Amino acid sequence: MNFKKGDLVRISKLRGVFDKKYEQSFTNEVFTVSERIPRDPPVYKLKDYDGEPIQGSFYEPELQKEDAYFYWREKPQEPATESEVHRQEMRESYFNAISAFRFEMDGQFRRINPLAKKGFEIAKPHLKAAASNIASNAVKHVMERFAGDQEDDQEMKQEGSGGIMVLSRRKRRRPPGERIPSSFNKQPFAPMTQLSIDEKTYTEISPLSAITDGGPIEFFIPGDGDRYLDLNDTLLHLRVKITNPNGSNLANDAAVGLINYPLNTIFSQCDVTLGDRLISQSSATHPYRCMIETLLNFSPDTLSSQFTGGLFYKDTAGSVDSIVLVNGPNKGLTRRAASTARSREVHLLGPLHGDIFFCERLLLNSVDLRIKLTRANDAFCLMGARDSAFSLKVLGASLFVKKVAVSPAVRLGHAAALMKGNALYPLSRVNVKTYSIPANSRVCNQENLFLGSIPKYVVLGMVHHEAFTGRRDLSPFNFRHYDIEYLALCQDGRQVPAKAFQPDFNNGVSVREFYNIDDNDALSTVSNGNLRLELRFRTPLQHTATLIVYACYDSILEINAKRQVLVDYY
Repeated sequence: MNFKKGDLVRISKLRGVFDKKYEQSFTNEVFTVSERIPRDPPVYKLKDYDGEPIQGSFYEPELQKEDAYFYWREKPQEPATESEVHRQEMRESYFNAISAFRFEMDGQFRRINPLAKKGFEIAKPHLKAAASNIASNAVKHVMERFAGDQEDDQEMKQEGSGGIMVLSRRKRRRPPGERIPSSFNKQPFAPMTQLSIDEKTYTEISPLSAITDGGPIEFFIPGDGDRYLDLNDTLLHLRVKITNPNGSNLANDAAVGLINYPLNTIFSQCDVTLGDRLISQSSATHPYRCMIETLLNFSPDTLSSQFTGGLFYKDTAGSVDSIVLVNGPNKGLTRRAASTARSREVHLLGPLHGDIFFCERLLLNSVDLRIKLTRANDAFCLMGARDSAFSLKVLGASLFVKKVAVSPAVRLGHAAALMKGNALYPLSRVNVKTYSIPANSRVCNQENLFLGSIPKYVVLGMVHHEAFTGRRDLSPFNFRHYDIEYLALCQDGRQVPAKAFQPDFNNGVSVREFYNIDDNDALSTVSNGNLRLELRFRTPLQHTATLIVYACYDSILEINAKRQVLVDYY
């Protein structure tokens, strides 16, 4: 008989690798033909139920084809006395239990070989657990047959518990119409529990050096040999207060307050280094990145609850530049100023904004992380009278990093996978650019806005140029439309959108432009080309404006077995 690839077969027990038993001539376990080697006579390669190859090759006389296999539990019996029936049940129960025990052990020892390659210490807990299951099921099998329960249908099957064979029992068949009350309907298995993570703990990291006025704040998190990092839950904690120029406390009627979301916006730059690779953008646009991401990615309920820990209070539309604190129209500035009145020390806590901090995958162990936060000037961070000279003091800073202890099996699996390929971290990489639009301009065409990789989406905003550089009586986050009448992007000569935006904000004609904010329901492949911006105003600009371009890309960060960090940009 010639076997074909995919045939189900049993292996003769006359081979030396199997114990010689007299109950059956072939194994209980069924294998699959994975390869036919055309020799004379032909030989065959096999694989088991889990797809693992069987060592060695087999000749045709050593195999038995099996189209469908069954386990015969009982044979027809002649009428006998009650004592003979009882003895026969005891005898069959004994042999059925021994057969089940032998079937279990065959499955166990077939899986010892791959485990033994990694050390007997790894295989020991699996073998102990399997032996306990085998003995428990065998004893239950005999005891139930002794008790006369002949309605239970015993069935052996494989279950995916780490590649280990276990015994399971199927519920007995009940007569038609028989029902069980819901109070007795107990689940046969316990609820599923994740065992990959053993522990999660927050570790407080202090700055590398003392905090000075206007100086950077730098954190270093050394790679842990046993623990991973959950950077998605990294928290920044600050202690700040506002003082007079000489360091004294503010008067009760001092008209000064912080800009919105000061936890992140008082830093002009955030540099993140993994290993020895800088993976973040180095530009003084970090406050605008934080504000755009916060406004566009989080719901109003989240902003009015969790983000208030970072002192986020949304400014009142139309009154963003107002610096009146007593019954002023800007409710957001009023609440922030009340928190810092009379030089009260304020504690701020919230997430960091950065490409790697929005990745949900755990950072591998033994990878160093360095974070450097550069302070913005006080004229940018504080709002008040134009000629005021109040100062912002950062009294303390710390970083709370979540460290995750994963199970040894997961670490071994990751180590084995890293020998074959790199660990991949998909990132939504952000690049923020700025362009100056001179006063009295009506046209702003930016050639080569992006040259090379094209972002998956772009957010445009314009602010007063003096507010961008730092002016105390102007909010840096007062985005203005400047009466735009035409806006379009051109990618390699193709206009996006096909019909350019032509709003009329002064007359309230802007529904298409506002609707486009949420029109992002497709995934696009990464493309290269040249992106150009065409922008026209209905009236000339009265002052210089700064165009802020927020671009987001799909990128991949890789870490190899030597913990070297590779990126597909820069």
